[in-house]
Amino acid sequence: MELTLYLANSLGFSETQELSLKYLVSQVKGLASEDVKLNLIEPFARAKPELDINYLQNLPSYLEREFYLNSFNQTIGRLNIEGLEECDAVLAILDGDDIGVASEVGYFVGYHKNTRPVFALRTDLRGGENIATPTNLQVEAFVKATNKPIYTSINSWLDAIGEWLGEL
Repeated sequence: MELTLYLANSLGFSETQELSLKYLVSQVKGLASEDVKLNLIEPFARAKPELDINYLQNLPSYLEREFYLNSFNQTIGRLNIEGLEECDAVLAILDGDDIGVASEVGYFVGYHKNTRPVFALRTDLRGGENIATPTNLQVEAFVKATNKPIYTSINSWLDAIGEWLGEL
């Protein structure tokens, strides 16, 4: 069996966070087995080939840079929508309260009508919108609509994903 997992995250915006992203990607890929092959969609990895930073920085005018980035934005948005529609589960890193991750979770849950799981991880100690939620209240509601909790440690998150894979 082959499954596609979408890793919704905001960890690709800085070099230090990218190290965490690489670690999590390797750990998730390590959950594959002879019986279950994993195809992992990681949005930052998909975006890199589409963005030519040298070309962008050498464009002579603001309007040319804006045009280039508009095209880039449309391409990445389309690729992410396709990935969310095709995947079997979303693995959401909720540290950092990123609006992109929140949007990806909401789109996935709505598109699949709560029939596919969201495995959400929140290790950020700062808390959420209020004392009753570890993150944004709507994101929490979307995750819970798929009958999954928000995991607070990487190990418990990976264990839950592994258990789900073993049940298939």
